[in-house]
Amino acid sequence: MALTSDMLTTMLAECLRSKDQRQSERLETIVTKSDVEKTGRTFHLLMRMANGDRVRTSKLLDEMVTAGVECTQEVCSTVLTVASSWKDVALADKLYAQISADENSQIIIPALLSLIRFYSEAGAPEKACDLYEKHLQSRTNFGDDKRRSLMDARTERCLISAAFACGRSKVSNTLVEAAPSDTAKHISLIRASAARGDLNEALRIFRALEASGAELTHSLFNTALDACVECRDLRKAEELMQRMETADVADAVSYNTLIKAHLRSDSYEKARGLMAKMAKAGCAPNHVTYNEVINALVKSEKESRRASVWDVVEEMKQAGVQPNRITCSILLKSLKAKSAHQDITRTMELTTAMEEPMDEVLLSSVVEACVRIGKPTLLTQKLEQLQGKNGITITGAHTFGSLIKAYGCAKDISGAWRCWKEMRSQHIRPTSITIGCMVEAVVSNGDVDGGYELITQLLEDDQCREQVNSVVFGSVIKGYGRARPASMERLWVVFKDMLSKGIEPTIVTFNAVIDACARNGQMNALPDLLQQMKARRLEPNLITYSTMIKGFCQRGDVKSALQQLEDLRRTSNLRPDEIVFNTLLDGCSSAGLVVEGERLLADMRAEGIMPSNYTLTVMVRLFGHARLVDRALELVEEITVKYRFKANSHVVSALIQACVTNRDLKRAVAVFDQASKDRVQADSRTCQMLVRSLLGSGSMVQAVNVIRSMLAPGAGAGQSRPGNDRQPYGSSSAGDDAFINEALSALLEKGGDGAYYVSKLLEDICVMRPKMRIDYNIERRAAALAGY
Repeated sequence: MALTSDMLTTMLAECLRSKDQRQSERLETIVTKSDVEKTGRTFHLLMRMANGDRVRTSKLLDEMVTAGVECTQEVCSTVLTVASSWKDVALADKLYAQISADENSQIIIPALLSLIRFYSEAGAPEKACDLYEKHLQSRTNFGDDKRRSLMDARTERCLISAAFACGRSKVSNTLVEAAPSDTAKHISLIRASAARGDLNEALRIFRALEASGAELTHSLFNTALDACVECRDLRKAEELMQRMETADVADAVSYNTLIKAHLRSDSYEKARGLMAKMAKAGCAPNHVTYNEVINALVKSEKESRRASVWDVVEEMKQAGVQPNRITCSILLKSLKAKSAHQDITRTMELTTAMEEPMDEVLLSSVVEACVRIGKPTLLTQKLEQLQGKNGITITGAHTFGSLIKAYGCAKDISGAWRCWKEMRSQHIRPTSITIGCMVEAVVSNGDVDGGYELITQLLEDDQCREQVNSVVFGSVIKGYGRARPASMERLWVVFKDMLSKGIEPTIVTFNAVIDACARNGQMNALPDLLQQMKARRLEPNLITYSTMIKGFCQRGDVKSALQQLEDLRRTSNLRPDEIVFNTLLDGCSSAGLVVEGERLLADMRAEGIMPSNYTLTVMVRLFGHARLVDRALELVEEITVKYRFKANSHVVSALIQACVTNRDLKRAVAVFDQASKDRVQADSRTCQMLVRSLLGSGSMVQAVNVIRSMLAPGAGAGQSRPGNDRQPYGSSSAGDDAFINEALSALLEKGGDGAYYVSKLLEDICVMRPKMRIDYNIERRAAALAGY
């Protein structure tokens, strides 16, 4: 059977459709050996089958020229696609030689336009301009009223850029000056240049238009001003603004643009000065103005500026510009866990008093802020308010996700399920983030099995299956890892189920599994997990190494933990941080490895990592267990002086415990007295240990001083975690009350001065702790011994 052109074309098309590489290669062999006539369609399909191979594409183009086959638009597009991917100007030149041979070809204009775009973007601007002047300039008619051009807007922008790039002013002026009334086109050209960061080109377009005698509108001036701001050239922006003010074309948009530039460069005073100038010019500051200023203030690193936010809000109100949704969103995003209670209250009141109706975006901002600041009562209150009978109708999966997350944080799992069911009843397709929020809410409220059951149901739902990812599974994996050790069996089931469903784990997933192994003493599973990571080309990150080190230290295997540190140091892109060193130091402290601990501290400092109060606490405990009290005291003095920070309550407590344990009460008292001068309070347990030791040694005066310090408001209550220097205040605990009674009783047993000290302490208790319950027998005995 003779092979025809139609048969060949049909087979080539089928090979492309089926993506059968083996059959494609066989067919190409047949084509090469046959003498069947090839058409432009045949060459186009063969070029597509070359799959981006520029050498093969170039040879096929040569064959077309030799065979005298007319180039088609499809062939042009395919060749230029290959040339663009390789930035192959020579291949484009070969195509140009082929299509320019026939000036009357139907594809000549589209092909030339494509070539202009290619040359401009491939770094050959001269060729783009040459091509235009030779083939297209004579075909373009510039009338006085209307311009009729063969070029589309994209090609025109590329050609103007090319002309500016190679200094072909004749081409650029011709294009820019044409149709001066086409303001939208010139605005688009200026914006495109600014987006590429080429301010000079943007301003050249503006000046060329001005030189043509065209009317420069407010929009054109503002676009040029915005280009200066976008390219961060404040000097040129100010020069242009002065010119606009002189020409009386500056409006509110102009002032807002320059105000934004000054705020971005941290020139707050200049921005405020422009606001005053703006008002005098009859352009009253509007929502955009105030919102830009407020946004800059809340992001400022200067406390004084952040504190002036509410002054600007009040100024905004007095100017008759009521805060809107954007204002509230900016203030809500600035709220953090450490934000002042007054700032939180005022922001929430502002969202309630806002004249504009609340939308879904603002609702999400409100609940996310409540979650972020960590105030469950306020969160519950706002959720009741937002979901009440006047609540807005929610139609977005993102908003439902924010609400579900909020209900989960408020420990209202029934509210989370209510939102989930409402979303599903509206047939809103949940995103992976929404699903993650729901699973996390269920798991964080103690129902890990329920979270896994929800995932299983979603995997059976055609609408949701694709949205279940490793992050969603990660919530359940973390939940089982933090539960009782028996839950590790369930964790492995979930992990294997995720893999069987074809859901690829990420490094975050493996870190969660490794963390679970560390928490539950299953570090023997580590080699297999690391092997799986390697098979998936996942490199351990700093969290991976830190978690493995923590697991080995908790198991008491400091040698393996130190080996992990060496492996970490051998990586090219990672270096140990404070957490890694502190974890290892904690392990050395538990194992009593003084030499290794000192070496690690030296390495830590040598690598430029500043020791913290937590580091000092661990080292003091290590030295204390080794009876090296002198070294502990020296280290605390050296580190705090060198790195300029004050030892907190945890360091002080560790020092006192070390001294007491080593029967050095004189130093223990000295540390306690110095800490009192520095207004640092040791924790309650340490104070009790010190008092008992002092009473046991007959040092009643020092014991009474420690007891009196424990009576101070908030002393020993709610101690902060290591690394936090702030001392909390609160009422005494029942344990403290019982100990005070015990200490008073012990003093009475001493007789003599003991009764006197008890009577004085009872007077102090009446003043400082009036609600403390003192044993009646102690009061009676103290009164009897005092003689009244």
